[in-house]
Parts: sequence; C-alpha cells; structure tokens
Amino acid sequence: MKVISSVMGTAAIQMSSDDTNPKHGILQPDLSNFVSELYKFRVPPAMDAGSLPAVAPVLQFQSGEFMSEDGKIPVLHLFIATDGDAVIASNTDLADAILTDYTTNLDRVLNYRFAEANPARMYASIMVVEFDSAFVEKTQAFKAIGELLNETIRDRGHQYGLKRLVFGTDAANEIATLSSIRHLIPSDVVVERRANEPFEKNRFFCRAPLKTSDHILLLEKMERLAIG
Repeated sequence: MKVISSVMGTAAIQMSSDDTNPKHGILQPDLSNFVSELYKFRVPPAMDAGSLPAVAPVLQFQSGEFMSEDGKIPVLHLFIATDGDAVIASNTDLADAILTDYTTNLDRVLNYRFAEANPARMYASIMVVEFDSAFVEKTQAFKAIGELLNETIRDRGHQYGLKRLVFGTDAANEIATLSSIRHLIPSDVVVERRANEPFEKNRFFCRAPLKTSDHILLLEKMERLAIG
C-alpha cells in the first residue's frame, strides 16, 4: 500500500460547555473575535444581531493559520459547539497540536476551564491511498476485515459490517448535522474508489475514526488480510 496524501485530520473534544466555559460566562462576540484573531481566520462565523436562535449555533471558523516551531500550519476549520470543540488540519497530529494550543489560550486569557475538566479526545482522518492490485480481487476477505475493525475500534458497543463499500456500526443511522461535535467524528469506515481516477491505479479514498497514523496501520492490515 502507498499513501498518496492525507486529506484532513480532525481532533475533537466532546463535553458540555457548562464544564469548560468561564464561571461568569462570556459574550459570544468576544469569544468569536478572540479565536478569529488568535489564528487569523479569513472566514469567521457570521454573528446574528437579531433574535436569539431556537438552537444554540455552532461557531465555524475557516482558513486560519497556526504558528508552530516548524512554521505556519493551515487551520482548515475550527468548530465551537455547546457539546465540544473540534479542529481540522491536514492530519490528526497537527489538529491535536492546534486543539491543545486553542484550549490553553482560552484557559489562560478568557478563564475557560479545559485543563480542569480534562476532556477526552476523539479523532477522525481522511486520506488517499493506492492499494496493491490484488486487494480489489479479494472481496471475500471483507468479512475478516470487519472483524479487524471490531478489534481495533471499540466504539459505542456496536459491531462493524460491510455496508456497500462502507463498514458501519449496527447503530441507527444518524442525520449528519453540525448540531453536535460528535457528527464530525462519524463511526463509519470508508474505503471507496477515488473519483476521477483510472481503475488501474487502485487509488482509494479512505476515512476512519482514528488518528492518521493508526488509520495507515489499519489500512495496511486490511490490505494484508485481503491479499492473504
């Protein structure tokens, strides 16, 4: 297997804002302005000066930058919801570093309580790989691959099985919305042919609720299982 590119990686934390917000509260415009300036977001969230929405909005920031020891790192998206926060970068290691910087700055400057709450993190990664030509000839091995997923990803107490070219849990389907940070970490494991690529390249678009490095290891194991 050959990794062509890491399309994106998501690092997220899910917990109630009641546990992390400043004890005396914060005005939404103040939070939005602080985050926008912190990472120089070109596309900050639109702030509605009208009536209060029926559902608390998710603040979405796009096209920012994070200055690290290695230079400028693009921040593709940053989401702030009532049940958590998420950062999307080119891979999960970078997203993780940005999320740590983000929570540290909110604690230090705006009196947030992320360090006190110490929330667990979730990850998702998307990449493009080229499998060995024998991979696509061994479709009967997908049953064994499903068993591998259940061993590797113990999530929500459900079992993975083949759904078209998607391995999904037996949980009820959820509507993909941005009302919850959890929807940024879908449980489905996707392995499908890359659009607009010739079949002989055996190039696939892959997604999993794993760190980028763990995702690569999983795909390598899947290929070995398929080829035998």
